[in-house]
Amino acid sequence: MSRTAGRWPPSPRTALGALGIGVAAIAIVWSGPLWGVLGAFALGSLYVVGTAPLAVAFGQVALVAAGPSSPGIVAAVEVGLFLALLAAALSAPAPRTAAATVAVTVPLFGGLTWLALSSWQVGPMAVALVLGCGFATAAYLLHRYLLVSVGIVSRDQLQSSPTNE
Repeated sequence: MSRTAGRWPPSPRTALGALGIGVAAIAIVWSGPLWGVLGAFALGSLYVVGTAPLAVAFGQVALVAAGPSSPGIVAAVEVGLFLALLAAALSAPAPRTAAATVAVTVPLFGGLTWLALSSWQVGPMAVALVLGCGFATAAYLLHRYLLVSVGIVSRDQLQSSPTNE
């Protein structure tokens, strides 16, 4: 179900996220391969029916698969993905922490993507695997931090969890 069902005009956060996904989708299509149109459609669909982090993870993998030829295309996709994830972070229980995490991870992954595809002799599948694992790790760490900061899990529960000895 769409996050904007029955609400018009959309909230500024929803509009910011949609703008970001639109910019990233257009840049993926512009990068060259014909299947980029399908990737852009899948990116938009994941954002509408899924979650922003899922769409951003897919966008990172689609960027690697497209093999962009210029830093401008990488920058356009990364700016779009940054805006989409930032819009989602602003509605988190701890928006400053989530926005700071987004501000660090998205440019980091974008820079690693560009370095890996332009300078290093690494295949696109290896880059996509590293990006997927890195994104999953960052998302899990943010999730755990938010559980503690919101109070769902206390620090004492984390330290006194049973171990297999």
